[in-house]
Amino acid sequence: MLHTLARLALGVVLVGAGISHFTDAESFLSQVPSWLPAADAVVAISGIIEVVLGVALVAAPRRFRPLLGWVVAAFFVAHSMLRFRKRFESLRAGMTFRAINS
Repeated sequence: MLHTLARLALGVVLVGAGISHFTDAESFLSQVPSWLPAADAVVAISGIIEVVLGVALVAAPRRFRPLLGWVVAAFFVAHSMLRFRKRFESLRAGMTFRAINS
């Protein structure tokens, strides 16, 4: 029962987050690392992926749920790595040469 509630809640959150990539794209654009081309497309594609994963979490047949769980986990790992890298770039850009070497 708890697994079902968690799966459904995560699905709803992912759908909402995915939709917000289109309704509030500006706040997501600032999170795209500078080395990725076409930031607008990256935001749109990640929004579509989040909506699809969210709907799948809610509607997927039981037999696909283990695989879907791994796909969602991989998405979160990749997403977190990109956000970490963007944060690292932002911090590093604000530092002076001396601060980096000390």
